[in-house]
Amino acid sequence: MALDLDRLRRDAEAFLRDAAEEEYENLAGKRTESRLAEVYARHARLAEHDVVAEVASRRDTAGGPLAEFLVGLYAGRAAAAVADRLLAAEAAATLDLPGEPLTYRNAAVAIRNEADRSRREAIARTKAAVDARLVPIRAELWARTYEALAEVGHADYVAMCAGFSGIDYPSLASRLAAFTRETDDVYRDHLAYYLKKSVGPTPGGPASHDLARLLRAPQLDALFPKGDLLPVAEKTAAGLGLTLGAGGRITVDDEARPGKTPRAFCMPIEVPNRIVLVVMPQGGQDDWRAFLHELGHALHFAHAAPDLPVEARYLGDNSVTEGFAFLVEHLMHAKPWLRRHLGLGRDQLDDYLRFAHFERLYIVRRYGAKLAYELDLHADGGAASAPGGERARRLADRYREALHRAVGVDYPVESYLADVDPGFYSARYLRAWMFEAQLRDTLEERFDEDWFRNPRAGTFLTGLWAEGQPARLEALAERVGTGALDLAPLARRIGRALA
Repeated sequence: MALDLDRLRRDAEAFLRDAAEEEYENLAGKRTESRLAEVYARHARLAEHDVVAEVASRRDTAGGPLAEFLVGLYAGRAAAAVADRLLAAEAAATLDLPGEPLTYRNAAVAIRNEADRSRREAIARTKAAVDARLVPIRAELWARTYEALAEVGHADYVAMCAGFSGIDYPSLASRLAAFTRETDDVYRDHLAYYLKKSVGPTPGGPASHDLARLLRAPQLDALFPKGDLLPVAEKTAAGLGLTLGAGGRITVDDEARPGKTPRAFCMPIEVPNRIVLVVMPQGGQDDWRAFLHELGHALHFAHAAPDLPVEARYLGDNSVTEGFAFLVEHLMHAKPWLRRHLGLGRDQLDDYLRFAHFERLYIVRRYGAKLAYELDLHADGGAASAPGGERARRLADRYREALHRAVGVDYPVESYLADVDPGFYSARYLRAWMFEAQLRDTLEERFDEDWFRNPRAGTFLTGLWAEGQPARLEALAERVGTGALDLAPLARRIGRALA
């Protein structure tokens, strides 16, 4: 069949804009119900079987990120009604606890903020009960997704994702397994130290809610007040010769709403002209990191050249935008930035940076374990198994074992489908962490350790951002001159801080 690629790109952008608007409205707490199915219905011709099959078979420009998007769109349309049910159920769910009602979406924040272990454990247990109730919907969502992908020639989920991304998932998982083994002693020593210092006794062994409390680090709150977050972000952007609003292209939604997800997120509704940065400042280092991460996304999207094709503005390898997001987030690991914007003294710096790099080590180990688990999950359509079946029970146990081995605390089996990144997004994060460490080395070599105060560094970054998002992170790495993706620079930074 003859394809009109220009029209296809226009239609794809219209869908992406409408879907992002819908997701923003739901996650920002503007309304409880989700209407993704209506969005898919309005753009039905974009996901017609023959169109998807034709684009997916091509070897020209349309056969790359655009094909990946259309195949995903086809599956998303097939599963849209289930996805709406899941989003609505998550938004409406409350935890059955004595005292003040707690929403499911706010449970993670409540767990982090709860100092009393018995109360924290009760919240975590009740949240797990909600996750257990949502398992059938999540399993149905994956089952419908697998079925739809098979209809357009992709019966093997792992092979499909690897083919589109160009990522060798088993090789990446193997590299992270080696990294985890090599850092076992230093990680477990620091875990024991911080649990004892921040959490106290953990009868029966530490659980994920204990680690969440540890990482909440309330003892650091005074260093990261919520009222300073936006002003510091504005000053940081100004140091690079930029503005937080990017000439009106970035809007900050900081209004408090009951159903608003508490963690910051970035919604690229119309790239590059309408990027919404959603935040509900809580204070504390974790909240600051989340906001700066999403600011990195927002700056990247807002500086993409407007004449780029839709593939380069919205699609491509998300390892790229995650790399830029981590670059901004990890300013909180830079002594010069912490001194300048937060006025931290030597002892405060040393204590905080040791903690921050322990947290960084934890998250890399965790995502390495998640990637290995997801390879098992998606083998033979694992997630589509009927809830409660033997296959599902084995997967739930595998999830808990993989996470426990990597991070040293017990995780609830009920999260085995909730704690999953579609499309092996865990691999994008892992690649982004490697690239970010290499890119930071480059910035420090070219512009010194306080590169964030240098407008020339801002010009360098906006030049990269203007290219949008290539189909492969490797193309950008070659352009910057960072070389092949390598764990060594990341490991060196963590090792120096935790020595």
